[in-house]
Amino acid sequence: MSALKSLELLLTQGAISRREFVARVSALGLMAAVSPALLAGEARAAKPKKGGRMRIGSTGGSTS
Repeated sequence: MSALKSLELLLTQGAISRREFVARVSALGLMAAVSPALLAGEARAAKPKKGGRMRIGSTGGSTS
């Protein structure tokens, strides 16, 4: 049985209050939203390349 279904059952049986039900369901939702971010692999940067051009845009500059 899923955690949500077991919480619904506890609520309908009167074992927990509505306030406790909402708190537990909110915690489940937060856990579901945060867990993929914690389990993601580490990011790796691309290797730098030699050569190329560096273009910078600035305000108030002139072409002369």
